[in-house]
Amino acid sequence: MLRARFPGTYLAGPWFEFVDRTGRRWCQPDGLIIWKERAHIRIVEIKYQHTERAWWQLRQLYDPVIRAAFPDYETSLLQVVHWHDPAVSFPENYDLLKDCEGQLPMNRIGTHIWNPNRG
Repeated sequence: MLRARFPGTYLAGPWFEFVDRTGRRWCQPDGLIIWKERAHIRIVEIKYQHTERAWWQLRQLYDPVIRAAFPDYETSLLQVVHWHDPAVSFPENYDLLKDCEGQLPMNRIGTHIWNPNRG
């Protein structure tokens, strides 16, 4: 879906090596949408359902690593889910997006529901 929607700008599952207080580690976001002309990277985490785990991965792990790897780029965060329950606990407010490139206010997480079998 994302590779077809963003040809040439979607990088699926890149690996990053980094060092933190526990030593050398690796992480792999599900994808990056890279807009070179805007110096912007959207970090994508794909889950079956809306979950607090996506928040932790996006906010606490991938965002700091990507910012360090691409210091001249701004970042935004997006979880893509098949199923969304607004009653699920989430550590911060988020914006529902109609598509993966929707505008996000600074420092907000976007959620896009992708369920091709539903209208």
